[in-house]
Amino acid sequence: MKRRISSTLMALVLVFGLLPATVFAAGGESTTPAVYVRSSGSDDNAGTQAAPFATLAKAVDAADDGATIYVMSDLTMTDCARFYSKSLTITSGEGGPYTVTRDNSFTTQSDHARSWYNPAMIEVQTHTGGEGAGLTLTNIIFDDARKHEGTVFAQASSGKSEGDESNKIYVQDAIIASNATVPSTITLGEGAVLQNFGGMSAVRVTDQAKLVMKSGSVIKDASSITRSKGDAGSVGPAGAVWLQGGSF
Repeated sequence: MKRRISSTLMALVLVFGLLPATVFAAGGESTTPAVYVRSSGSDDNAGTQAAPFATLAKAVDAADDGATIYVMSDLTMTDCARFYSKSLTITSGEGGPYTVTRDNSFTTQSDHARSWYNPAMIEVQTHTGGEGAGLTLTNIIFDDARKHEGTVFAQASSGKSEGDESNKIYVQDAIIASNATVPSTITLGEGAVLQNFGGMSAVRVTDQAKLVMKSGSVIKDASSITRSKGDAGSVGPAGAVWLQGGSF
């Protein structure tokens, strides 16, 4: 295993080398109700094994705190799967591991801080002063496929007014991201793979968010990938793990 530490990008940044870089550990367990997703499903379904949803965005929205989401086929994501103040596990169902890939056209997202911006594939968020959140990934692959909607490799600005479109020029901050304001944890468990990030990083954790990588989890690039600074105003990709007050 090779590990390199890069310079800070507005906070501590850890960079795993351009060749596949690996950190290993165990996955979590869940005895909570299940939600199912399959590419041939429908978001009008009930999310059961017999009637699965079609998108991860719908599944995380419908899932109760503590639920396990079973991905039953390869998926292509067009929308951010963002959830607040609950803890979820996402894993592959029978026949996995399955791969969840960013689509060529990924829908912009809005919030009060950044107005419209290019989001991560999954965002784990909290309400100020509310409950914490959590995400555990096991036996599943998330592939950014080097795709991004923006052109500038830098951080989207906070404090944008409603309707401000300027943040759309910035690429997504991660494959998995959390800007939690109360203690929250993203756990990459056994068999979790994040690969080929196309935006600023594979994982971004900010403020009270924490990233845990367990044995058997992997962050990697294809060996052919090289990275360079983006267009004018860019600061370049942040690295495999981007910390801004969060912990690793």
